Amino acid sequence: MYRDLVTNLPKEIMAFFDFPFKPEASSFVSHREVLSYLYEYAYYHQLMEHVRCNKRVVRIWPVDKDSTTDCDGCGEELAWMVETFDEFHRGHTTIHRFDAVI
Repeated sequence: MYRDLVTNLPKEIMAFFDFPFKPEASSFVSHREVLSYLYEYAYYHQLMEHVRCNKRVVRIWPVDKDSTTDCDGCGEELAWMVETFDEFHRGHTTIHRFDAVI
């Protein structure tokens, strides 16, 4: 999200079905309200252990689900390798394997 973001959808439409925005928020929320909402949702549903913050995604590529072999046409049996760059830790680059990427 960028600093001057104002959504073009009302909060009532973009909220997760099981977690509404705070009623006092205006319909078109700011970037701070969106960020706060996403953090609250993640903590409420205990998702933070699966979330990586302050990382720049450098590259994502599919691999075979049972190995780390690059995949061209693996069908539905995919996993994903994600390479990230962390500017806050001396430019450290890491690669992790995930079953899904959002």
